[in-house]
Amino acid sequence: MAVTSGFLHKVLNSVQPAGGHCPRILMEIYAKHCGRLSVYGLKHVGDIHAMCRAGVTAHKMAAASIKVRSN
Repeated sequence: MAVTSGFLHKVLNSVQPAGGHCPRILMEIYAKHCGRLSVYGLKHVGDIHAMCRAGVTAHKMAAASIKVRSN
């Protein structure tokens, strides 16, 4: 089976960690509004990297954290 360069690019992008400081910033915003992640909660760090790759901004993370906290 031949692997196209487009397919390989998609696979590599899906497994590479989010670049820059995005994960750290989103975790700081979450901690500010909801408290620090527990040891158990740290299993969701991969989800935070996925959010960065999906383009979630600091503003969107803050709004979502505030909304969840108020419920």
